[in-house]
Amino acid sequence: MVEGTMTAIFNSDGKMLIAKRSPNKKIAPNRWNLIGGRIEPNEKPEYAAIREVFEETQIKLSPDDLSLFAENIQHWDRKHKFFCYTYIAHSNNTPQLNQEHSEFKFVSLNEALDANIVGYTKEEIELLFLSN
Repeated sequence: MVEGTMTAIFNSDGKMLIAKRSPNKKIAPNRWNLIGGRIEPNEKPEYAAIREVFEETQIKLSPDDLSLFAENIQHWDRKHKFFCYTYIAHSNNTPQLNQEHSEFKFVSLNEALDANIVGYTKEEIELLFLSN
């Protein structure tokens, strides 16, 4: 099974960063998600999270910035699932778009629930906000 990371980045207003996947993505195009991706061979999950956050947003984090929230299997659709390490981090930096996403925004709990974030249930999103 593929392993990956997702990071819920909260700003000082308590809003969480979400990213809209590019329409050309094979899995979950045009869906909102947290920042993350696959863990490379011999890479520790926290370093994969730091790398993915930087690659996708240009936001720099360190291991001390991360708090492990959950380890679970995520189902992105009927065919795609992976083992995911979900982290929580804090940053007020503005994310920079790249080819992987068409949009970023910081959202409140209600906005996050309405966004139908891929890979997470509404209960998990609520717990992310409570754990922030």
